[in-house]
This record gives sequence, structure tokens and C-alpha cells, in this order.
Amino acid sequence: MKQLLNSYSAVRKKSIVKGSTREVHVQYIQGWYEIMREHSYQIMTHFLKRKDLYNLPNLSELLNSSIFHEIPSQPLNQTNLLFIVLTSLVNSCPQELYPNFLAPIVQHVITVVYDILQVRWTKLQSQDADKSAKQEVLEDKFVRDLSRTFVAWLKELLLTEKKTGNAGDQDFEESPACRLLFSSPVFVTLITKAVSGALSWPDSLTMIRALFIAQKVFIPLGANGAIYIGEMLKSVVIAMTYQSSTTHHSLMVDFIRKVISTVPSAAAVLVGFVPLCTAQVAEHLTTKVAEEKDDRKQKQVVESFLSSFGITVVGLDVPKRSKILDLPEKAQSRAKQAAPSWHDETGNISIDRLWE
Repeated sequence: MKQLLNSYSAVRKKSIVKGSTREVHVQYIQGWYEIMREHSYQIMTHFLKRKDLYNLPNLSELLNSSIFHEIPSQPLNQTNLLFIVLTSLVNSCPQELYPNFLAPIVQHVITVVYDILQVRWTKLQSQDADKSAKQEVLEDKFVRDLSRTFVAWLKELLLTEKKTGNAGDQDFEESPACRLLFSSPVFVTLITKAVSGALSWPDSLTMIRALFIAQKVFIPLGANGAIYIGEMLKSVVIAMTYQSSTTHHSLMVDFIRKVISTVPSAAAVLVGFVPLCTAQVAEHLTTKVAEEKDDRKQKQVVESFLSSFGITVVGLDVPKRSKILDLPEKAQSRAKQAAPSWHDETGNISIDRLWE
């Protein structure tokens, strides 16, 4: 299996003459290896559920040197599939093997995948004249898919569902793996970097998932985690400047409110990071939040603070643009009209009026 998985990367590195018969054959071989890689992941996922497999000597080194070693050279969609294996690994690994088996794999995967995504997001945000529109769309999709899967796996690793006794209630708490990893400052720093990065990537679903991890894992650290929470606070402030995140401003403002009210010292990171934000302004923010006992009023204090520095905060009510499910009913009610209301005065379609 190791030879099968590694041979795929070797084929990709061979030169291809565009438009030649050789190119067709190589592409066929690549497609075949991709299918075999996917099947191999499925097989590995099945076997990782067997507890006796973890008794094999040097299994951690074997995995890191084979399927996890080739992550940087894999296509993003193949790396995305790899998290099927990693999820099975997290859910099936015996707790006594966490320190010597799970921890090295987790450290390697988080480091490599985070670096890949950080580079890819930077490239996506810069205009590349050499890429066609089709290439840009595919690249955007693969980067978003991998980002979402990566953060979903981090949640699987760090959180476990809390048993409340009520079928309708669902809450989460730190997993045993999280407690082990967070006993090491190296891992806390690594996971902070990954979650902070995910909060600042311009993908709303990735941001929401990362926000959930930050709230459940890092805010409970309190003053002991101020330095880590501060990094996430900066990422959320960055995310609020993205046009794609406007529908989630309420969640982000609430996160900032929780940080300021729970860990006031974390507000110090805003000094200098937010232009014109001085130590006096940050202290005034923490004081005002502490004075207000109502969550809604605390959010208004945070909203006013952000607005004063030019960070536009969309109202806490859900904007019309997010109510996409209402469109079929609106379309049906307008079907009898001779001229649809989303046409402007000249008869051209006005995109803005689609949402009125």
C-alpha cells in the first residue's frame, strides 16, 4: 500500500508534452492512481478501527513516512480525502497511545496542512493574470473545501459531545486528546496558529467552525490563555472587514464580547493592531463592557467601539440577502406580473432588486 500511494507522486513529477499522446496516457495513469489512492484511504480507515492494529511497532513513523509524508505534493482534493483516515484515527486510537502515537501525527498534519492553506489563501487573494477563470474557480473551490474539512477535523480532535441526559440538548466539552495536547505549550501554540488562521481566511463556513472551537476550547482557559485568545481576537477583527462575512457579524461581535468580558487582558492586543486604538481606548472598552450586565448591551458597546475605528458592523438582525430560502415564494408571488420587479427602468435586469 505504501508503494502504491507513493508511486502516484512519482508519476506527477514526470514531464508532460502538451497535446501529445503521452500526455493522454499519463493523465489516464494519474486518474487511475487517484482512484486507487481513494480506495486505499477507505481501506486504511477501516483497519484503523481495529484496536489490535495499534500494537504494531513504529506504526506512527510508518504513517508519517507514507500517506502523511506526501501531503505537500498531493492535489488539494486528495488531501481533503485524507481527513477520512485522520478522523478514523482520532476516534479509534486508544487513549494510552495518545502521547507517543497520536500526538506526533497530529503535530505533523496540522503543521503541513496549515502551511499549505495559508500559502493557497494568500495566492487566491492576489490576482494571477496567468490563470484562466476556470482555473481560479477550481482553485477557490478546492482551497475552501480543504479549509472546511481541516477545521471540522480540528473540532473532532479537540471537542467531544457532552452527555447531558436530554436528547434535545447538545453541547461540547474538551476531548481527552485536547486535554493531553494542551498540556504542552508547543501544541497550544500550534493549534492557536491553525484556529487563528482559519478565523482570518475569507470563507464564512470555515470562520464559523473555527469560531466555535475558539469559544469552546480557548475562552474557558481564561486569563491563562490570554495570549492565545488575543491572537484569535485579532483574526476576528480582520474577518469583519471581509464583505463575505457581513451576514455573520452578530456571531463575531458576540465572540468579541465574550472575550472582553471573560478575559479583559486580551483587549491589549488591539492597541496598535487597530489603527488609532490606544491603551486608554482599550481600557475604556473593557470598563464599559464590565459595567453592562446585559449581553445585548455589551454587544452594542463592542459594535460602537468597532464602528468608531471605521469597521462597519452590519446590524445584528439577519440581513435580507441571507434569506435565500424565501426566493421561491417571492418568485411565485411575482409570476403574474407582466414585468418582473427586478427589471430596472430601462428593462435591464438589476441584481440588487432580486433581493428586495
